[in-house]
Amino acid sequence: MTRPPRRATVPGLPGLAGLALVCALGLTACTDDGAGEEERPDAAPGRAPAPVALDVADLDGPVRVGVLVSTAGAPGEGSDLALPAHGAIVAERRLDAGGADVELVVADDRGDADEARRAVAELAEAGVVGVVAATTGTHLAAALDDAAALDVPVLLPYAEDAAGLSAGAWSTAPSASAVDAGVAAALRSAGSTAPLVVAGAGARTPTVPGARTVTLGTAGTGAAVDAVEQAVADGADAVVVAAPAQAQGEVVAGVQAVDDLPLVLTPHALRPAFTTALTDAGGATNGDLRTVGPDAGDTTTLAAGEEGDRAAAYFAALRQAADDPDQQDLLGTGPFAARAGDADLASHDAVVALVRAAEEAGSTAAGDVVAALDGLALDGGSGLAGPPLVFDDAEALDDADVHVLVGTTQDPGVRPRPVDPAVRLAWFAVPVDG
Repeated sequence: MTRPPRRATVPGLPGLAGLALVCALGLTACTDDGAGEEERPDAAPGRAPAPVALDVADLDGPVRVGVLVSTAGAPGEGSDLALPAHGAIVAERRLDAGGADVELVVADDRGDADEARRAVAELAEAGVVGVVAATTGTHLAAALDDAAALDVPVLLPYAEDAAGLSAGAWSTAPSASAVDAGVAAALRSAGSTAPLVVAGAGARTPTVPGARTVTLGTAGTGAAVDAVEQAVADGADAVVVAAPAQAQGEVVAGVQAVDDLPLVLTPHALRPAFTTALTDAGGATNGDLRTVGPDAGDTTTLAAGEEGDRAAAYFAALRQAADDPDQQDLLGTGPFAARAGDADLASHDAVVALVRAAEEAGSTAAGDVVAALDGLALDGGSGLAGPPLVFDDAEALDDADVHVLVGTTQDPGVRPRPVDPAVRLAWFAVPVDG
């Protein structure tokens, strides 16, 4: 693709154990040195590989998609999602390559409620078909109400709980009940019968029946780690950590210094800020780390079948974007290549979903797109890189597509080789009995 996608910004808004398990599951491209140079095998006979370009029916004029990010704010208000949100650029390029004229209109609310409301108003004024809220937290509540009043649909790829979402807003993230079930399954897989929960402000705490809970308060991680040490002495055999990504990484590092316990983490662990905080605090990335989420990441490309093909097409497009010297990041502050290591599939799929809804409506009017989204079912054939989405209620992701994930430092080699030497975790789904 020769034309770099246009970018608009709203004015005025600023281990080896894991590797062995991957190979045991029959995945390919497992190496000892992490170079990740092997290529995925061709698609199975009789099935064409998933296309990089995504064909779109003709729509009058450009299809503007709003992307709301937070580059600042209190813990839990979405600042750790500004990097993963760069999957939206991959979607834009794939759709443009298929003949659409997609334009991302990006706003930064800095994790502030008033700025979020202002951003939604200006995105609506810009004529977006809908908004991908690539942020989270309580600062979004009034802005979502405003979007509903303006008849502008909002997709939330990182929502923690869809309860009480405004009309015209859908979560494409795991439901609260699916996260609870996944945490319980991860504890069972670890053989835990006496777990301890460490709960931090700014994150939803999963329901873990019978578990003791320690609150991560203003005293910081040190006090929480001291409480974990006492709980271990009293018989705790696993720790669940529910906290924003940075605090979660710091707590995990502290727990690792206390005992070699199984650690079960809420989905905040999937954010790059978790791994950064863990390593900065001297923690181990090759420990027993489990979390919950869809099978939609780097290691998904190594799976046989259509699921692997779809993810591989996404990463092929990501590498193309990173190789384009004219491709800027979401806010136009630097090259996309510097963000390619963190761009995720969830933000990509949210953009694709809004464009497919506009296609279904035959219109770029936001009100028509809201109506078209209601009941819309999308899957890999629609261009999603991750699991199917069905917009028949506020939670579009099926609970059956939420899995226990295990972390590994083994690099599948599907992203451009990073300039910095930072450790990155990849997560793969594992089967769990019960």
